[in-house]
Amino acid sequence: MQMWVAPDTSGLSPGYAEADITDLLVDGALVAAASGRPGVDAAVTLANRFATLHVARLTPGQRVTLPAAPFGHLYLPTGRMTVAGIDAELEAGDALRLTAEATTEVAAIEASEMLYWEMHAAL
Repeated sequence: MQMWVAPDTSGLSPGYAEADITDLLVDGALVAAASGRPGVDAAVTLANRFATLHVARLTPGQRVTLPAAPFGHLYLPTGRMTVAGIDAELEAGDALRLTAEATTEVAAIEASEMLYWEMHAAL
């Protein structure tokens, strides 16, 4: 997957990085794949100190808690899951924007892979 993240400082030259995180993915664990946030160990370092991309692979019935953030973006490339507090299921290809949320729990209905952008500032 390829994504573009705006730097938090103007005047920086564009950068590019890639990483294979397959070995980091453990069923049911939220993994920081890319981050510029201080203190967050991630496979890719971003030029934005307010953003972290988390990835998880869940088996049916597994749950994971998404970190609290002023802005969040959940994307489900594969599978089907529920999100606590929302009376609907997400299916492959669905996305959900969260704002001013405390921690949020998601649960896999079937084998799922999810991406979650935790963002602590607006552009």
